Amino acid sequence: TGFASPVFATSAPGSPGTLYVVQQGGAIRPLDTATGVVGPTLLDLSAVGGTDFLAGGERGLLGLAFHPNYANNGRFYVHYTYENDGGTN
Repeated sequence: TGFASPVFATSAPGSPGTLYVVQQGGAIRPLDTATGVVGPTLLDLSAVGGTDFLAGGERGLLGLAFHPNYANNGRFYVHYTYENDGGTN
C-alpha cells in the first residue's frame, strides 16, 4: 500500500532498513522495512518537462542508482522517459 505502479526498489549505501521504491509515475518514496511505514517523497519527476513526462507501458520513471558515497554526498541518478518518441534521460 502507498505506492502506485512500483517498478523498482533498492537500498542506498549507508541506509540499512530502508528501501527506496521507484514509481513509474515519477515519484521515489522510502519504505521502512521494519515498520512498513512509507516516508515522504524523495523525488517527484512528474512535472519535469511539463507534459513531456510520460508514464505507462514501458515509459516513465524506470530506474534509480545511488552514488557509492550517497551517505555523505546525497547524490543519486535516475532513468526516465520524457518525450513522445520515448527518449530517455
